[in-house]
Amino acid sequence: MTRIVATLAALLAGTAALSGPTPQAAAAPTITVTPQIEAYYPQQVPPASTGQTTRITVVVSSSEPVPQATVTARSGDGGLAISNPTQAVGALQQPTTVSFDVAGLTPGSHALLIDAQAGGFGTGIVLPYVWTSGSPLPPRTVRQYPRAYGWEGVDGSVRMLSFVSNQFAFLGLPAFGEPKCTQEGHGCIPYSVNTKTAPAQVQIGTNIIAAVHYTTFYTDGLVPPDPQSGELYGHYVFHQTLQFPDRETRLRGTYRYVSHDRQVGLTYEKVSFDDDGSYRLAYAVDGGPKTRLSGRFHLGRSGRITFWSRSGHVRQRGTLLKAVASQPHRYPYPPGIWLILSGKRAAHPDGNFLELVS
Repeated sequence: MTRIVATLAALLAGTAALSGPTPQAAAAPTITVTPQIEAYYPQQVPPASTGQTTRITVVVSSSEPVPQATVTARSGDGGLAISNPTQAVGALQQPTTVSFDVAGLTPGSHALLIDAQAGGFGTGIVLPYVWTSGSPLPPRTVRQYPRAYGWEGVDGSVRMLSFVSNQFAFLGLPAFGEPKCTQEGHGCIPYSVNTKTAPAQVQIGTNIIAAVHYTTFYTDGLVPPDPQSGELYGHYVFHQTLQFPDRETRLRGTYRYVSHDRQVGLTYEKVSFDDDGSYRLAYAVDGGPKTRLSGRFHLGRSGRITFWSRSGHVRQRGTLLKAVASQPHRYPYPPGIWLILSGKRAAHPDGNFLELVS
C-alpha cells in the first residue's frame, strides 16, 4: 500500500512539473477621477434658461487597462442640467480628460456626482458646490470677513475686492482709503459668508462665488476669464491678503511697477518713502512721459495717502494697501504695496501692485 501511495505522489508531482506554475490572478485595476478644480471649491454655472453652459472637467485614469469604460455625471438633487451626461472613454491606457457641459435649473449650490465604471470596477467623486449664477444671497453666519484682495492680469487689467462692513464689499479700486458702504451701488455689493460649509462659502452679489480654505481665497467670477479658454467665468486663488494700514504705519523703501503690455492707465509707478516723511514719486499714463513729484506725504487712517509738493500744495491723493503673505515659504510672493493714485480731488482712481526694490 505504501508503495502505491508513493507511486501516485510521484505521478502527481510529474504532472505538476509538466503543466508549469499556477497562473496568478490579474490585479484589479484602480480607477481614479481627479477634478480639474479642487472638489471643495465652488464652480459657477449659468442658469439653463440662458442656453449657456459651464464646462466642468475631470481626468480619469486607471492603474491597468480596462474594458470599455464610461464616465457619467448626474445632479444630486435635480438642480443641474448636464448636456452630455454619459461619455465613453475606452480602455484608459493613459489618463483621459472628460468634460461635462453643465447649467443650473434652480438657484443655489448643488452636488454634481461623477462616476467612472469599467466592467465590475468603478469609482466616483462628488463636487458639492456647483453654484447657479444669479442666485439670491443666503443668510450669513458671520458678521464680517475683514479682508481685501487685489489681482493684476498680464495685460495690466486689475481687480480689487474689499470687505468693508458686515454687509457690504467694495468691488473696484478705492479712491481715497478704505471705502464706506451704507447701501448697494457705486461699487458697494452685499455679501454673505456661510461657515456651515467646508470650506466656508462666500457669495458676493449674485455673480461671484468664493471659498475660504485655510489661508487661501478661491474666487469664481471675480477676475475675467482667459479669452482663449472659452469659459464664461474666471477663477483665481489668492494666497495673500491686502490691509488698509493705519496712520501709525511706518513707510520706508522704494517700490516700482512697470508694464510693457498695458496700453492705458498707469503704465509706470515708482515711489520712495523716507523716514523724515519725504517722498519721490514718478508715474506715467498711457505709456507717455513720466510725471515726477517730490515733497512730503501723509498716511492717514485706513490707507488714505496724500502727496504734497515742497511748497505745501496737494499733488495727489490716493490709497495705499500693504500686501500680507499668508504662507511666504509655500507661496513666495515678492513684498510690496498697492498704490492707487486718484488725482488732487481723489476722483479718478488707478493703480498697481508695486514691488519693493530697495
